Amino acid sequence: MFAPFTLVTLALAAAPAQFGERLFQPRDYSSCSGAYVLRVSPSDPLGTGSMRCTLAHGRDEVWSAELPWTFEEAGVALD
Repeated sequence: MFAPFTLVTLALAAAPAQFGERLFQPRDYSSCSGAYVLRVSPSDPLGTGSMRCTLAHGRDEVWSAELPWTFEEAGVALD
């Protein structure tokens, strides 16, 4: 009886460290039509640093910037 309780306790103790932090990866956000795509590339996987953003219309780059923060989520509209 002691061993299963110990394993459950260890699993629960490890859960916040393993699952508590969200990792930020490079990601593409598309408009509804897919005509515009925003590419977000965080400099830090924990989201504490800057990020590079590039907005493209087809193969043409419309806008790009290095911002001092990282988006948690983003969206792209047609206007």
